[in-house]
Amino acid sequence: MKKERDYKSLLLKGIVVLLCIIFAAFFAWGLNEVLNMEGSFPPVNNEEGLSPAPETVQDAIDLLNLSVEKALEEKPKLEVSDSFDIDSDTIETTGSDFVFKAMGHIKDSAVSYLEDSTQNVTSGFGEGFDDLLWIPNLTASQADSFECSYQYYRCPSCGIESDVAHENCEDCGYAYPYNLLYRGDYSVTIRFKPETRAFGADSVIQKNFRPKSDEQIAALTAGIFDGVLTHTPLEVSYEDIYITFRVDRLTNKLTFLEYGKNMPVSSTVTFTDEYSQLGNADVKFILNEKNKFSFTWPSLDLNNETMAVEQKTTDNLLATLTCDDPTAYTVKWSSSDESIVSVDDEGYFTAGKKDGEAIITASFEFRGKTYSDSCTVYVRTSVEGIKINKHSAEISAGETLALKISVSPGNATVKSVKWYSTDESVATVDENGVVTAIGAGTSSVYALTDDGYYKATCEVTVK
Repeated sequence: MKKERDYKSLLLKGIVVLLCIIFAAFFAWGLNEVLNMEGSFPPVNNEEGLSPAPETVQDAIDLLNLSVEKALEEKPKLEVSDSFDIDSDTIETTGSDFVFKAMGHIKDSAVSYLEDSTQNVTSGFGEGFDDLLWIPNLTASQADSFECSYQYYRCPSCGIESDVAHENCEDCGYAYPYNLLYRGDYSVTIRFKPETRAFGADSVIQKNFRPKSDEQIAALTAGIFDGVLTHTPLEVSYEDIYITFRVDRLTNKLTFLEYGKNMPVSSTVTFTDEYSQLGNADVKFILNEKNKFSFTWPSLDLNNETMAVEQKTTDNLLATLTCDDPTAYTVKWSSSDESIVSVDDEGYFTAGKKDGEAIITASFEFRGKTYSDSCTVYVRTSVEGIKINKHSAEISAGETLALKISVSPGNATVKSVKWYSTDESVATVDENGVVTAIGAGTSSVYALTDDGYYKATCEVTVK
């Protein structure tokens, strides 16, 4: 009996040890999978604009004029609105603290009154702008400065974005630089020299910003302070004038135009009625007025640019129409290869019995023009992961290193990858994964699958 008990005890211990070994092996395998398969990342696709990004004031003015001419010719929908704001920090008054508090109290009511006194105007698709659009009339010599922004940075690991470059991500711990990306619009602001802010027939402000006359100011402010105060005629000057506009980089379509004026305003006020005990006071503040022009262009947009599906499966695409009445127009659907993917009249598509790719196109007719968008549908056995043969390597300048990847599953239809280096001054990589050491430092060399954008990285240190 004793020997039998010892045997059973030994067997039990053996089973426990075996299970521990199996668990450790699977843990190591799982850890290796995590290390090898870093995730799915979309590639950086920084397509150059139809017009290059402006580098000088003259470039910015030329882009603005070009985009305005395009809008005048093609007549998109236009919405015109005005907004006002009084910066509380700029309010100055003589007299008691009660006067200052009273002016701060009525500030929001005054702003609301000003905005309610202006009328939002809309010009429909194809109607033209008549006198609604303020046509810019500018020269480079009038400008004080300009800014153009369209670039930003994104962590390729967690996706957090920033307007400035980062060498690593503090949020998720990613150890390599953010990716540089391009926004869809050029966003440009032009500011003007102090001498251009004066009144005069040929001044920038007179030609472009349509300053209000004393009569218009009196009419606009009439009624704002009823029952609160009366005031002497407002003295208005121009501390800052600027034009901001946004242009679609790929089409030169103007999407937004704004004329901004920061105006120091001063007056002497006399409080009335229940506020009469506050007496008289000199008041100064800065009023910001923005005259805004928003453009909407006809379009058809699909909800996906690419899709991957298995054989004999069904999915659908959604088309969004931008026009005067989307429900009144018929969307036409077509497939470039019905044997790969067929599509019905509502955007539902069905994959066939063989791998391949087909382009599904949706289109509609609006005011004599055809608007369309396309989605490439891949029918295939999808990639689910990627491994790389080295996670780190150290080589000397001038040496080469051949990196290799394997894609899973083994029967995936599209196994191709593209190679990238985060710092080509340290190391470059060719289309076959051959790394060439250039100079001292560290670069992240990675492969990205064409299907699914799975990523595998090797940290290359050059001595």
